[in-house]
Amino acid sequence: MFMLPEPIIPLTPAVPNFNSIFTPLLSFKLIMFLRKKICIFFSSWKIQEYNYSMETNLSVISMNNTYNLSDLDKKILEYLNSINSQNKLFVYKINDMAAEIGVTPSKITKTLKKCGFNGLKDFRKTVSMVNGESVSKNKLVQYLEKTLIVSMIKTVNDIDGFDIRFFNKSINEAEQVYIFGGGANIYLAEDFADKLNKIGVRAAAIDIAKSKANNIFDNSLIIALSISGQNYKMHNRIEYLMGKNKNTKLISISLASESNISKFAAKEFSIKFIDTLFLNERELPRHSRILMLTLLDVLFLEYYRTNKEKFDKLIEQNKDIIKK
Repeated sequence: MFMLPEPIIPLTPAVPNFNSIFTPLLSFKLIMFLRKKICIFFSSWKIQEYNYSMETNLSVISMNNTYNLSDLDKKILEYLNSINSQNKLFVYKINDMAAEIGVTPSKITKTLKKCGFNGLKDFRKTVSMVNGESVSKNKLVQYLEKTLIVSMIKTVNDIDGFDIRFFNKSINEAEQVYIFGGGANIYLAEDFADKLNKIGVRAAAIDIAKSKANNIFDNSLIIALSISGQNYKMHNRIEYLMGKNKNTKLISISLASESNISKFAAKEFSIKFIDTLFLNERELPRHSRILMLTLLDVLFLEYYRTNKEKFDKLIEQNKDIIKK
């Protein structure tokens, strides 16, 4: 009987199974299905008053995605917010916008890319989703539709076939997979490591705040999870390990448009969080961990599908020894 190899660094204690909390999304249809389920669930709540303002402020939406905007970047975003309120965002061409602000069209594109958008077309598409007609009159559901659901769609839509193939290849080539996390992110790391172990992939979750992780296999894959993308302990440990283990590969996943470990990463996935309120998702996390869990589940399921029959047999063979 096949036995799972022991990871060289012990897994941290078991945590609640996130599978019971959230279902991974792989397509727009599934996202719409979840959207309807959320509406049904929250519509049953008897909420007498809800004071969320649903007025979309595009500059706030964009600025929640990055933390290194210049004054000129902010001016451009404020301009886009202004023309949207005048119903001209979808009328003006980028050259017209650039002329009014006094910048080049490429500067507008660069600013939007700083904020996690691929360009003006992608920005307009996101605005359309945020301003879209709500399927519920419940203010709380409307807020979720215009933030969490839109963020899910954007995060998943930004993953292409190349990203999936690169991730799958990296898993297959690695002698060991390490998932680094800190704070509450360690729960996501443990959940992901557990899934990989169940299908025969050597994986270990590492709490970066508690473990120095000095000794890892040279031919390894590190998946680093950081909401802010600015965790200095993560940076220092990654810098040390990547310098020591030349054949180790790094994949970074964070909310930041560019994390502080991006220069070490072979691939960086950026979570796209869209907001309509004035709260900072970096300092006051709300949906970001759900989005990170969604992204991890999408990556896992795409890998699982590459050899589903084999993986199903492994799960069945080892069901008695890998129960939580």
